[in-house]
Amino acid sequence: MAPEQFAQMNAQQMANFKPAAFGNFTSGQMGALPAEAMGGFKPNQIGELRPSAMSAMSPEQMSAFKPTQMGAFSAQQMGALPADAMTGFSTQQMAALPPGAFAGFKSDQMGALPAVAFAGFKASQVDAMKPAAFSGMNQEQLGAMPSGAFKAMDSKQFGQLSPEAMKGFSPQQFGQLPSDAMKGFSASQMGAMSPEAFAGMKATQMDAMPAGAMNGMTPEQLASISPATFKAMDPRQLGALPAAAVGAMEPEQLAQLSPAAIGGLKAPQVEQMPTETFDAMKTAQLRALKPAAAPGCTDEQLAGLTDGEAKALSQAFIRALDAEQKQALAT
Repeated sequence: MAPEQFAQMNAQQMANFKPAAFGNFTSGQMGALPAEAMGGFKPNQIGELRPSAMSAMSPEQMSAFKPTQMGAFSAQQMGALPADAMTGFSTQQMAALPPGAFAGFKSDQMGALPAVAFAGFKASQVDAMKPAAFSGMNQEQLGAMPSGAFKAMDSKQFGQLSPEAMKGFSPQQFGQLPSDAMKGFSASQMGAMSPEAFAGMKATQMDAMPAGAMNGMTPEQLASISPATFKAMDPRQLGALPAAAVGAMEPEQLAQLSPAAIGGLKAPQVEQMPTETFDAMKTAQLRALKPAAAPGCTDEQLAGLTDGEAKALSQAFIRALDAEQKQALAT
């Protein structure tokens, strides 16, 4: 049959084809079908379609499929769809796709999906997707995903998200990310996120974050992190923070840092630390300060320490202070 003949088909006629006949459909025939005809496709007919037959489908055709039909599509069929056809997806259709079908999604297809379709994503579907597909996502798409869908994301998938897409994260979504996903975090992704998203960060996520990613954190982001999350920060992570970000640290946040983490502080970071934050250090934290951090101490910070706190500083740290700093400490 010529494609022109397919252009005259309706849903009732399509429903009467034997399933085996669908295995012979060509892309030209499928592309010629009116959108209304898609409503007649049965699951066992869809299952017979060759992936190559899907390559000429239009957005109008895709949008005409009922959610109940979507469960018959395979990864190979989904992967053969032109990116333009993906613009026809709805929330309900996306939610009805079997997880296995998501293994066929490609980057350009993901980028073409309307943001509303992402509201239908489930964790089991995210789990099945190849990491490269995530590189096509944008801010609006990510922002539309249900928070629960993120609990299946792994580090390779997370690492493929563009900095632009990271802008879409909400605190609720960020809080659902598994700790393992944090291993894929980069500094450029970190810097692109909204400060508000960090309110959802947990200690277990901080514990898994690469030190290199911390280099992209802004003061506003650090200020949004819950104090309890800081208890998981290690010396390498703290030492990788930009000095400006450390300058936004509150006493409540610093109080949660372990003495071991304090040992990662560097002179430029200490110099930017608010006096009230530095002076809120506990004895064990002050004892953990390394000599390399000493040149960054301001006179105001040192003068604000009590006698007992000053005595907690190691002799090596005190020897690293210059004359003016030692004078400030003595007062």
